[in-house]
Amino acid sequence: MLDGSCDAYLVFKINLKDMFASAAGADGDEEDWAMPMRNFPRPVARFDTLPGRPERLDLAVVSGSGGTNIVAVSSDRRTVIYDAAAAAEVPCGRELRHCMTNGTTLIPLGTRLYAVATNLRPPTSYSRPSFQALRPPPPSSSRGRWSWHALPAPPRDLYRMGSDRERAFCYVAASLAAGTRVWVSAPDRGTFSFDTARHAWRKEGYWELPFGRRGLVVPDLGLCFGICPRRLCLCAFDVPTSGAGEPPAVRYVWQDESYPRECGDRGFHVRSGSLAYMGGDKFCIAWTIAVEYAGERMMVPSRFALFLMAVKSSGALLVVSQLPPGPESCGC
Repeated sequence: MLDGSCDAYLVFKINLKDMFASAAGADGDEEDWAMPMRNFPRPVARFDTLPGRPERLDLAVVSGSGGTNIVAVSSDRRTVIYDAAAAAEVPCGRELRHCMTNGTTLIPLGTRLYAVATNLRPPTSYSRPSFQALRPPPPSSSRGRWSWHALPAPPRDLYRMGSDRERAFCYVAASLAAGTRVWVSAPDRGTFSFDTARHAWRKEGYWELPFGRRGLVVPDLGLCFGICPRRLCLCAFDVPTSGAGEPPAVRYVWQDESYPRECGDRGFHVRSGSLAYMGGDKFCIAWTIAVEYAGERMMVPSRFALFLMAVKSSGALLVVSQLPPGPESCGC
């Protein structure tokens, strides 16, 4: 979450166990939506941006030998790693080879983090389409550092210039890590996968993955989960298979159960959602909501809120087990 001055990214710790615990003991009464918004707790970490430069940070959670790490990847090539267990920043060794001007699509897989530019463009004198992996230090090394390693660049068919009826530049709209493969989809380009064992790209087809941004594979349920970009709701689909020649089948769509309709009823605008799997068939959906606007025509969001939704599986269906009475608010 950006702070109010937009020159730092803040990391907060929110206890989600209370959400599921209170939901389990609820008597079924409707939540009191008249309750005021609550402020965020004190941040546990702060990632400062470079002074005087339009730097963007994209974040991901990556497992390490010592526990969970929060990785912030800059559009200006630098990387910041925060060790959650040690509550301290971890130094990074070799940095990214190329700038990610318009942001980075980050795809965690095991203890590694794969990165590709969200807006891929043909090579220029200062930028090239690249695909890289952040690897952890060897477990036996006490002085080793996380470092980036170059991988085979994405296929030209992914980053090519678009025709008259296509997007001019590639926009990576969806990503997924499944098995030993990393998947990316882009409108007007199709879906591509990268075999992390053989270090080889493959074009899977002109179809797109049925979700937006980052999807999750949940082995316990044998399905993938993500947020539908058109309906803005939770969906479940089969794990994609390389070489199948068709998109994974969508199995469930929970439009009424997982969309924060109450926020819209209060006059707020739902901007986007992200999904996290908590284990034990439990999920958390974090919806980013615009609550105030600024500018001459009041078209620019100036204040956002984070609405957390607890979701738990029940047989073949997922049901919302709790809606917080008010979004967590923070100016931006």
